Amino acid sequence: MALILVYAEASRSQLYPLVPVLQKLSEAGHKVVVKAGRYCVGVLREAGLEASPLSDYVEFFRLDDWQGENYEQSLRMLLRYLVQRSRYDFNDFAAALRYDSPDLVIVNATCLGACAGAIASGVPTVTWSTELLPFPSSGIPPFGPGLPYTQSKFMALANWARSSSVQKCFEADVDDFNCFLLKLGIHPLRDMQGWFTTIPNLLYFTSEPFEYPRQWPSNVSLVGPCNWEPPAPQNDMGTQLDSHYPPILVSLGCSYQNNGDLLRSVIEAMRSDKYEIVATTCGISTQEFKEEQGATLTRFASHNQLLKHAVCAVSCGGLCFVQKALCHGVPVCVVPQVRSQYEVAQRVVNANVGTMVDMRKLSVSAIGSAIRKAIGKKKQATELAEKFDSEGTADRCFHLIEHILAEHEK
Repeated sequence: MALILVYAEASRSQLYPLVPVLQKLSEAGHKVVVKAGRYCVGVLREAGLEASPLSDYVEFFRLDDWQGENYEQSLRMLLRYLVQRSRYDFNDFAAALRYDSPDLVIVNATCLGACAGAIASGVPTVTWSTELLPFPSSGIPPFGPGLPYTQSKFMALANWARSSSVQKCFEADVDDFNCFLLKLGIHPLRDMQGWFTTIPNLLYFTSEPFEYPRQWPSNVSLVGPCNWEPPAPQNDMGTQLDSHYPPILVSLGCSYQNNGDLLRSVIEAMRSDKYEIVATTCGISTQEFKEEQGATLTRFASHNQLLKHAVCAVSCGGLCFVQKALCHGVPVCVVPQVRSQYEVAQRVVNANVGTMVDMRKLSVSAIGSAIRKAIGKKKQATELAEKFDSEGTADRCFHLIEHILAEHEK
């Protein structure tokens, strides 16, 4: 049996979909060791996996892309963050590689340095992403600002013209990253988008029809969403919610984005409607909302439990949460601000399973109207849920990884 080293982002949303895959590998007799964020270490151990924390340099490397004045500036800040952090996650991963001497490594696709270190090591490598990623293709809008999908050639040209400044962002830090790659003997990139078409064996935790259909690169396997969460404690809000009104679930996301105004706007907009506002604030202390009335707040709760009852889910646009809601047949209202959130929002609109409001154009009237419109898309969300095969995701990933191990042993 193999020793498998897993290197993850600190974020829970990045790691949790992979956990049932790792459990299956462990049950098959493989030894699985995981480097992850400190909060995740205890969860992983309770799930029966061996885990240790990332280095402080990696886990606490600060991302402030939410401070960007527009999308292009935020994207530049994100890419610069990933490239600058790559030196630290490379060193952290290299130390784990020397210590464990694994037969196979599984690395988050956005841990650029760890991925590069895995490729350079020659050890069989699997990568994964629970974020939407840029895969340029004919007929697909340029990735980034969430431009509408269209089959019109004229509109497609207009999309490319509108996104020219965004596409330049992907070129801005590539020279710095290429210097790092060349030292490891890895072929340089033309732009940062090219990274995701060259890393090996990418498990992409989404699927069509939510993701735009296209000819996918040979390194990419669409495995579908995975809704795994740690078992909910007995006092979890999701298991104890008892409301006379149907709940609207608001998630402010796993990482801090200074988006507390989203929750305040939802509370104000829906104050006269007969819905219960339930919110998980995660990166923001609930104390920041102590003066708000008309909502049930907690930092963490079982989303799967809450979504069994919700009539709508309001999200900043994290792919895992949005797909989790849709797997439950719950329509979504997405309020994107940074990263791939605009792309997630546009796919929601394109699939007709919800609505979107740009965080930079947020108002009480806009969010209220968008939520009420989203609630009316229950039928479409239920139809998409029937097309998502989230139950089979872990098995698909497990068999792909087993196949890679078997090929290496030949």
